[in-house]
Amino acid sequence: MLLLGLAIIISVIGHILFEYTGLPESVFMIILGVISGPIFNIITPMTLEPLLPFIFTISLLIILLESGIETQIIDAVDKIREASIFTLVVLIVTSLFCGVFMHLFVGWEPLPSLLIGVICSGTSTLPVIYFTRRMSVNENVKSLLVYESILNDVTLLTAVTLILQAITSELAIGYTFIHIGRQVFLAVLFGSITAFVWALIMIKYFHNVQLRYISTLSILIILYSITEMEQASGVLAALTFSLVLGGLNEILENSGLFYKRTIAIFEPLEDQLKSIIGMQKEVSFVVKNLFFLVMGIMFDLKSLSWEITTIAVFLMIIMALSRLLSVGVISIRDDKYWKDVVTISLMLPRGVTASLAAFMPLEQGVNIPLLKEIIVVLVMVTTITSTLGFVIIERGLKNKESSGVLKNTDAQASVKM
Repeated sequence: MLLLGLAIIISVIGHILFEYTGLPESVFMIILGVISGPIFNIITPMTLEPLLPFIFTISLLIILLESGIETQIIDAVDKIREASIFTLVVLIVTSLFCGVFMHLFVGWEPLPSLLIGVICSGTSTLPVIYFTRRMSVNENVKSLLVYESILNDVTLLTAVTLILQAITSELAIGYTFIHIGRQVFLAVLFGSITAFVWALIMIKYFHNVQLRYISTLSILIILYSITEMEQASGVLAALTFSLVLGGLNEILENSGLFYKRTIAIFEPLEDQLKSIIGMQKEVSFVVKNLFFLVMGIMFDLKSLSWEITTIAVFLMIIMALSRLLSVGVISIRDDKYWKDVVTISLMLPRGVTASLAAFMPLEQGVNIPLLKEIIVVLVMVTTITSTLGFVIIERGLKNKESSGVLKNTDAQASVKM
């Protein structure tokens, strides 16, 4: 409890100092986690490990709720389509390059090499949302990065499942793709229906009730759980729920399928959502920073051998180059992302999904030596690199803005003279 209180206070102080130092509070959280975890053993990784799935899932749902409600859904549909193309290209390029590196230079068999390549292809939603919310880059770039990280949950885990089926000689591609289609369809269906029904309930019964946020979050948790029990994507269902709930009025007004009287029923929803947004700002702030604290606590200093660290660093470099190449591929049709290619390439933090994928072979009875250790180091290295990349990029953008302001001032002064 003492550590939790200190963590929140330090994250608030770090948030204030961010304006002066350019260092996000995530840096302080990771350092605090390493000090309190592997260095002084105030909290041991073994204590937290059983709670990690619960902590990360709740954190992810809170972040998705905040992001989805504040997003314009009509605009989001186009951005999700672009993000889907980018995610697929990154998956293919990163899997191929990292797989070749592991096979030729580390000496792994082809399928295990491809497996770790696939795991390297997906970014983590929590840190990506954390960084993109603070970036001074184009909104299209922010949306691309966020939706890519969300879509990774489906693409990465599905690809890992296919490779494991191939390793265990149980490959059934037709069945797998049917299963993917079912996952997506049920997730979107459950999320949409739940959002519509919950909107009606809030409008009818939550006029003077001050518990809208916690009630909405509870519904989201139930939706996620039921969707996962039906073997569909709980994350995609949560995203759909948040987007539909936040953009329901926009959907009704732009669809042209509903009478004005029907649209008017949902007009009070705007005020309901404003109270939810006001409440979740501080909750999501705490959640995002606790994620980095847990990352620091869970970091295993024993895994920092020269072999594992070298492999992780080379994989990270390949991942950044793969992302750069992928931006080039999607820029053939539209070059609006190319000017931010460095930002997109450096936003490569790995986290929950990569860690989950690293344990999937063990669940299938497939033993791949050093896989878990490499992924653990890779998660930490990519998170630190993304943090440093964020700091450097933001300082560069601020310097450009300052230079632009000075040039304008000089130009105005010369005109007056």
